[in-house]
Amino acid sequence: MSLEQFRFLIPGFRDIIEILIVAETFAFVALGLLLFSKVFPLIPLFDIKEGMIGRAMIKIGRRSVPASIRE
Repeated sequence: MSLEQFRFLIPGFRDIIEILIVAETFAFVALGLLLFSKVFPLIPLFDIKEGMIGRAMIKIGRRSVPASIRE
C-alpha cells in the first residue's frame, strides 16, 4: 500500500508522448499570447496619441524625420 502511494506521488520516467504533449501545450499558450498581443496592442492608444501631439518634424541632413520634443 505504501509503495503504491509513493509511486503515485513520484512518477518514474515519463514517456516521450507525455513530454511532447507538455511541450506542445506550452508552445500553444505562447503562440496564443503572441497572437493576443498582435490583435490587442500592449501600448495603449492614448499614449501613442499623446506622443503625436508633441511631435515635430526635424531635419537631419537632407531628410525630415518625426521627433518628440520634450522640454
